[in-house]
Amino acid sequence: MMMVVVMVMVMGLIFRDVKPVFWSPSSRTALAEAELEYNPSHRSTAVTTRLRLTRLPELLGAHTSEEVFALVWTTTPWTLPLTQAICFNPHLQYSLCTLDSSGCTYIVASELVDSLRGKLNKTISTLATFPG
Repeated sequence: MMMVVVMVMVMGLIFRDVKPVFWSPSSRTALAEAELEYNPSHRSTAVTTRLRLTRLPELLGAHTSEEVFALVWTTTPWTLPLTQAICFNPHLQYSLCTLDSSGCTYIVASELVDSLRGKLNKTISTLATFPG
């Protein structure tokens, strides 16, 4: 791996330069250029994907198939291969659902189940709801 980095440097593809890093003092994080000025016509690239859960709370175990997935939405899909955890909002309700006859079980924010049903044009059955 290090040899590849050295080769790329020799080719001049990696270089040191000066570039401003826009900083948010309130959230204490760097800002993307798209966050600096509101542009109502800006459209971010976004994906919805499923991530298989490796551990499930016992209260949900009785309702599930062998595979349980969380449906997640992101505007930074290039970070998905490095995903280590999924966080749930303690102030939201989530639904354990099945789609058609796929045999898989999905966790979806309860308020988004109807929207998902419309987008996928599939039958979605809710098995249980639970707080985040």
